[in-house]
Amino acid sequence: MPIIIKAIELTIVILFAHMFGDYFLQTDYLAKNKAKDNYILLAHSVLYSLGIGMVFGIFGITLTSIDLALISAIHYPIDYLKVRGITPKLMGDKNALILDQAIHYITLLIFIL
Repeated sequence: MPIIIKAIELTIVILFAHMFGDYFLQTDYLAKNKAKDNYILLAHSVLYSLGIGMVFGIFGITLTSIDLALISAIHYPIDYLKVRGITPKLMGDKNALILDQAIHYITLLIFIL
């Protein structure tokens, strides 16, 4: 398979996995309360990593339990900085969201390379 096709395929898998884990698996309750409660943010981070594992598995990309734990552990502080208003205060809401999403995508890319 040409490398450009493989790169496009991996990009699509990463985008789909992130959207599934970060949006589809996040209930309204989690979204509204993760900024107020660290346990809810932790639950969101764990669900996120499980969603990533499911989507990657469907596409034949195997992640270990340690990989999933690391993805969750990385996801937590990234979201914490955004939902607690730290990065939005420093760089504005739009730039904070862009940074948040970019770090999430880069994290997933590192785990599948």
